[in-house]
Amino acid sequence: MISCIILAGGKSERMQPEESKIAKLKERIKKRAKRGKKGKRDKGPKPKKKQPKLDKAFMTLDEKPMVLHVYETVRKFFPEIVIVVKTKSQESEMKKIVSDPKARIVADKTKSFSPVIGIKAGLQEASGEHVFVIGCDMPFVNGVTIFRMINRVKKGVECIVPSKNKDGERRYETLCAIYDRRVFDDAKADESLHDIIDSSKKLLIPVYNESIFFNINTPEDMNKAKQMIDAKAEKKK
Repeated sequence: MISCIILAGGKSERMQPEESKIAKLKERIKKRAKRGKKGKRDKGPKPKKKQPKLDKAFMTLDEKPMVLHVYETVRKFFPEIVIVVKTKSQESEMKKIVSDPKARIVADKTKSFSPVIGIKAGLQEASGEHVFVIGCDMPFVNGVTIFRMINRVKKGVECIVPSKNKDGERRYETLCAIYDRRVFDDAKADESLHDIIDSSKKLLIPVYNESIFFNINTPEDMNKAKQMIDAKAEKKK
């Protein structure tokens, strides 16, 4: 059986408004300055109220949360889907969005951020020998792409990964790939998926259409995704 793990607990740092990033930088500078003043107390101005953090899994794209674009695609192919978030509050919010008996939602509850940590948290809930791992920010991955990978699963192959050569460098779509769960047995939290793939028995699937793997990391990416959806709708008319 192949299970599916959707990673939805990333930092989303690049999605935060620019003023929020500037405020964080100013706060860091202020703290360093205070540490430099030995023994001197400086209460300084009253700190501004923190802006709520934007979690991209819950951000709206084409009138629905981004994670739903991914979930509605993968649910057609996998009997078991685990959505990994970071906190208990995200877990509660996700349960309101995805209310499907097929889905399990789990919070990894660690302070560290890495795909390996999220995948290992998902594997504790997933029962499949293989797992299809996908990020919550890839709304254009389609059934044909997933079906191509599922059809290539066979004994002895540990990773089935879409891949392309760019500027003379081999690149993998690490967060849209199928893995034998055992490749993560000894994986360290800070280990890159690229390195795990390189050290495994892999089967590479050629990428014919890069837009399928478009992932949303910044507000600019979100705007581009909306334009892509609008363009697709226009073609259907």
